[in-house]
Amino acid sequence: MLVLVWVVCIPCIKLQAQSSEKPKFSDVDSAYKNAQKGLQWGLANIKAKKVRSENKLVADNNLIATVKIEKEINGVKLAAFGFCGSTEISLILYRTFAALVQEGYLDKNSSMLRDEE
Repeated sequence: MLVLVWVVCIPCIKLQAQSSEKPKFSDVDSAYKNAQKGLQWGLANIKAKKVRSENKLVADNNLIATVKIEKEINGVKLAAFGFCGSTEISLILYRTFAALVQEGYLDKNSSMLRDEE
């Protein structure tokens, strides 16, 4: 009888230990939202004079996102890495200069548009 109890209990203990290693859905969701905040910040802060920039967003002494902005041949590449605890989500967004003007992130007379022509 004692052997039967051990045979039944040991697999249950292993299943509980394995399930605790997976990140919680709320952590993944929070990291995704933080990455979206990073993309929004990056779109609002595209600099005309810089080819590449990297910034970190911090709230309540916690790193919530890292944003990388790189100018490409006919547009901009934005990479945002959102964090929540030890969970990290990365989002990469490519936008042409024409799309950025259409969406209101760049002025029609921006020097970035003149450099490309």
